[in-house]
Amino acid sequence: KHLGLAVPDAWVLDLPRDFPWQTGTDEFSEAVQRSAGANLGVAFIPDADDLKAHDLAGLPEPFVDRLAAVDALLQNVDRTAANPNIMRDVTGAHWAIDFGACLLIERLARGAGAPRIDLPSNHFLAGKAGLSRSVRGIAEAIDPARLHTIVAALPDAWLDDLGLAHAALQQRLTAYLQTLRAT
Repeated sequence: KHLGLAVPDAWVLDLPRDFPWQTGTDEFSEAVQRSAGANLGVAFIPDADDLKAHDLAGLPEPFVDRLAAVDALLQNVDRTAANPNIMRDVTGAHWAIDFGACLLIERLARGAGAPRIDLPSNHFLAGKAGLSRSVRGIAEAIDPARLHTIVAALPDAWLDDLGLAHAALQQRLTAYLQTLRAT
């Protein structure tokens, strides 16, 4: 959202142990029980439809350009023609959803420092022209203070799973963005 892409609102939800979930399947209930602690809650988009492969050619170019750049920046490996993870609401607005396969933070946690400014070959926008310029533009527009606020708000447990402290993640993200700005 802060990168100029239409995405549903999201916030941290803290699910208590033994959350009294009584709706849905047993499998879903079990998943909720395994999810005690900090979770990412994502707003519901009323009456929205999932786009299919045949809908992709009709996407507005500004949305496509921003989506490609954000996915390249975040290293999203899971946006294929078969599953584009894009919705259209009743007003015709397009929404990018499901950023669960963005590998940037995981790669930074492992110490990868060289930025990738591409999309994987299975991404439906792979090979998009002008991607490097678009990613560089986003990197230049990211406000360091806003980035610090976002990193500071991340739950400790999420960073503990990666073996990172907030300050280390902030430093690695800042270095990553500086490298992108210089490309």
